[in-house]
Amino acid sequence: MTVDRAAAAEGDDVRLRSVRADWRGGYRVELEIRDGRFSLVCDETPEDGGADAGPMPSEMLFASVASCFAMAIAWAAQKRRQEMPDLEVVVSGRYDRPQRRYDRLEIVASSSLAADEPDRFDALILLAREVCWVTRTIEPGIAISIRAGGPGEASPR
Repeated sequence: MTVDRAAAAEGDDVRLRSVRADWRGGYRVELEIRDGRFSLVCDETPEDGGADAGPMPSEMLFASVASCFAMAIAWAAQKRRQEMPDLEVVVSGRYDRPQRRYDRLEIVASSSLAADEPDRFDALILLAREVCWVTRTIEPGIAISIRAGGPGEASPR
């Protein structure tokens, strides 16, 4: 179940959002977003034991960063009444195999605006950095709690 409701105990400015993941065998996981409005499949590559039925979880992380940052740049351009002729955002991660984690993400934003008016594009990037929720969540770190339960007990608290 996906939940999008105000957390009354914490105030109206706090929202709880959830994504449900159902394991379907192997490394295939089906994701349900916003009570089934959207669904995605996540899997691993064959060389990692998967069937390649969807993007890997790390690629989903990169996609979240790339899409949020692109939307943030578009928002910044609109806010400043700046025409955005084109935009591409690429996110890459450096994988630290011994630590089994990505220890660095790089975001590269490209636009013809950067070549034509670099100061304006840089200003949009700075504003986007302040409003991209995904990078603002990841960059300082985030507390993760994990709890176990029986069937049907995975609902968020």
